[in-house]
Amino acid sequence: MANPIRGEVPIDIDGKRYTFVLGTYGLAALERRMRQPWVKIFKRASDGDWGIDDLLAVFHAGLLKHHRDLTEEQVAELIDAAGLGNVTRAITEAVELMQPEASAGGAAGENPQKAANGNGVGMTS
Repeated sequence: MANPIRGEVPIDIDGKRYTFVLGTYGLAALERRMRQPWVKIFKRASDGDWGIDDLLAVFHAGLLKHHRDLTEEQVAELIDAAGLGNVTRAITEAVELMQPEASAGGAAGENPQKAANGNGVGMTS
């Protein structure tokens, strides 16, 4: 069961529930895959410089904690089944959970504090 306090977001795809979380392990995997810091990856997304490979890399990385056996190809199939909108919403929600002070009404970057999942950040989604 997904735990929003830990930054976890549930997403139902083809009758199965998956748990998406951008924790330390997922973010490190994302950085290795994309060969750049995760902050830059999400900055590009907020700037509109976001491609399907980015979406696939982020979604795969966010599923690793609870669904480590999924290959990138299987995750691509999950994206096709769920639809880009649903996957994008899950990613956006997880990013917002990484920065609870911003999603609680404050502007991102104002007095960043450590989030409950240990990933306090100051970025917008």
